[in-house]
Amino acid sequence: MSRLEYRVQPPSHELFQEALETLPCPVRQLKVRFFANGFIPPERDAGEDAVNAYLAQCSEHGIIPNSYSQLEVHEGGRFSTDNYRAETLRNAPPRAMKAFLQGGRVNHVEVFMRDGDKEKMRTLKELVFPELKKAAYLPQCANIAVTIRGESAENSLFLGFGRINPGLWLCFDSLTAEQLSVFDPWYRALKEKYHDETYVEE
Repeated sequence: MSRLEYRVQPPSHELFQEALETLPCPVRQLKVRFFANGFIPPERDAGEDAVNAYLAQCSEHGIIPNSYSQLEVHEGGRFSTDNYRAETLRNAPPRAMKAFLQGGRVNHVEVFMRDGDKEKMRTLKELVFPELKKAAYLPQCANIAVTIRGESAENSLFLGFGRINPGLWLCFDSLTAEQLSVFDPWYRALKEKYHDETYVEE
């Protein structure tokens, strides 16, 4: 079977959340970026107005500005996290220090899994993703390598709001008829619920 590509657009947090929670195929490796309340730090060269608006959002919702943590899922339902760090925020007024010292939730959480198996995916679907959702962490982008028809196949799922392939984009080198029968209903359900034929990429 020739290379298959599937798309659902436009991008939305709701689409990404449901796709992650219901993914029907095995996952070999996964990296998903979540942001508290969907607040993304401004670019490093952003002006003071953008920085002030971001700091005000963080202060109002108890978020540590520009903070980051990685959460990795391991065997046996275990996971580990690194300590958060605050990244450089240029054009930051003195209030940035005050906002940082107030403490609160980490702004950016990157969920990572390697050598995926059913147990690790169960931890993600039943613990990690639901708890992040309860705490108002919204998925912003994801890169997922799915295990379909062997390790060598380039089968990937991408989620993102960026200018390149925004939305949900799946690329499969090959699918057996049996695999397609499992995957296709999942894809069609997402497409029927979220896809907009009139959407135009920027």
